[in-house]
Amino acid sequence: MEKEIRHTYIYSHSPQVVWEHLTEPGLIEQWLGKTDFQPIVGHKFRFISPYGNDSICEVLEVKTFTKLSYTWQKNSAIDDKPFTSIITWMLIPKGNGTELQLVYTGFNAMEDVVAHENGWNTCLDQFEELLNNNNNNKINNMKNTITQTIRYEHSPEAVWEYLTKPELIAQWLMPNNFEPIKGHDFEFRTNPIPSLNLDGIMYCKVIEIIPFKKLIYSWKGGPENGITTLDTIVEWTLEAKDNGTELHLVQTGFTEKTLSIFSAMQGGWAQNLQKVVTLLSNSKK
Repeated sequence: MEKEIRHTYIYSHSPQVVWEHLTEPGLIEQWLGKTDFQPIVGHKFRFISPYGNDSICEVLEVKTFTKLSYTWQKNSAIDDKPFTSIITWMLIPKGNGTELQLVYTGFNAMEDVVAHENGWNTCLDQFEELLNNNNNNKINNMKNTITQTIRYEHSPEAVWEYLTKPELIAQWLMPNNFEPIKGHDFEFRTNPIPSLNLDGIMYCKVIEIIPFKKLIYSWKGGPENGITTLDTIVEWTLEAKDNGTELHLVQTGFTEKTLSIFSAMQGGWAQNLQKVVTLLSNSKK
């Protein structure tokens, strides 16, 4: 018997919906356990156990809607010493559904393979039940808002520059013609994204601006000029805290039809805001 776990599951849900249930902490908690997971390569996180033996993990690879891999450190069933294994999820579109492949490697003892296989069978039964119970209305109600918070070891003035200076925004987000003026119309531009039905141009307008504290703008897009399928509001709030800044992002307005865009932007914002950490650290401020 191989010292690894391999399973394949077929779901009548899109890769975007399955991906959400693998990567959104609020959903993961309902079938696997409480976690501070984020879909960012290098992110270290935990699966929190009520018995005190938390699983220590680190994200190895993220390909949105396609592949997710992370390490998983757990105590062995034999000698209670920690060993590190690797979990890989592969998502393959199958008709209107998804083939989900689980590959779990790194075991030293067959006792651990058996113990973990039994545990995963139970968890993935709960995963399937959660997918089936989350009908479109429930998903829409739960998933119409992106909320993220990140802390920077820099002043609100320094962070503000990366939200409002076009040349700095371009370094972590997209080329743009932003100006910090209420009522200003501007655009973010990137390559077309056919899988999300977006032509790559985001049409925006500054709604509110309070220097160093708050910035709000609309964010719209679609498959071509004149057709809007995405109509959201992005709100940034900066809070000075412990010689640094806590940055809050709230993006509202997603609908059932833009669920796949929601999933992509959820992970995209997390990765891009980590870029700001690097940019600020490399700056002279």
